[in-house]
Amino acid sequence: MPRKIRAPWLAPGLIQAPSVPDKENIVFSFSFFQADHSKCNASGRDANYFRALLQRFKAVGQFTVKQFRTMHAGYNKALRVHPIEWSHPKISQAGFQIPQRQDLDEQAWQFSLSEHESGRVHGFLIDRVFHVVWLDPDHNLYPWEAR
Repeated sequence: MPRKIRAPWLAPGLIQAPSVPDKENIVFSFSFFQADHSKCNASGRDANYFRALLQRFKAVGQFTVKQFRTMHAGYNKALRVHPIEWSHPKISQAGFQIPQRQDLDEQAWQFSLSEHESGRVHGFLIDRVFHVVWLDPDHNLYPWEAR
């Protein structure tokens, strides 16, 4: 069983608006990653999928938090960055369902690996850290978006 570490800046009730300077780029954390999620996982994917995934992490890591958060306002067909709308009637999940951490659902975002294939990355953004929760190569969270 993985060791659970609760970082002090993620303690319940302490999530605040980003205080990150505009020039700091996004970094990634996998501390909440759920590799064995029943609907959103990358099991059985080949090396090309993981190559595309790493390339997308590298590309998204070049954006500042402000660029990332405002990208959904101007449509970016390749990235499809936007907040996750858990209340949408066609969404397949009711949140990340992280015990005692429903507050993280309010910070939920997604971005795609490529324009037409390879799926999405779902997670939450706190300050400059994008916490990856699910890999969704089959568009199972938003099934109507599958191409």
